[in-house]
Amino acid sequence: MTTKEKLITTASELIQTKGYYGTGITEILQISGVPKGSLYHHFPNGKDSLIIESLKYAKDKELERYKKATVGKRSTNGILQAIINYLADELVESNYEKGCPISTVALEVASTNENIRIVCSDMFNQVQNRLAALLRILKEPKATEKANMFFTLIEGGFLLAKTHKDVKYLRNINHQIKHLLQK
Repeated sequence: MTTKEKLITTASELIQTKGYYGTGITEILQISGVPKGSLYHHFPNGKDSLIIESLKYAKDKELERYKKATVGKRSTNGILQAIINYLADELVESNYEKGCPISTVALEVASTNENIRIVCSDMFNQVQNRLAALLRILKEPKATEKANMFFTLIEGGFLLAKTHKDVKYLRNINHQIKHLLQK
């Protein structure tokens, strides 16, 4: 793993549990074992540019996990339920400590850091567009609208599940999928 990759993966892990403000440069350097000069060599704009790259990495990693979770699923309902179940299982496995890093950062800095807000918005759009493309492949009518509704349910359910330390808020979405797909 390169020095840059160490910084990105370490920052990605930390923002997933601690968010933007809870993740400090000193801690990133300490955990990654990378010297401070290397951080600014790879990320001349400092923390914000590292966080942006870490968010991109986290998004790509999460999309890859969704893909693995849905292998063998042939119906829209089956795919969406597999994503929900994957998220719920991951949340329990992390003892409710890990969240969606994009959501975590967006909630913290969207009103104070326009550059990161734009990046988070773009990443959310990428995930929604990927989901809509999948629904179109499955010949789902109103694929974009349904993908956006499903994604909104996921984000809200994930936030509530993490806050209440109860995955029922995510798993309840499985019962709503049938109604979502009928619209």
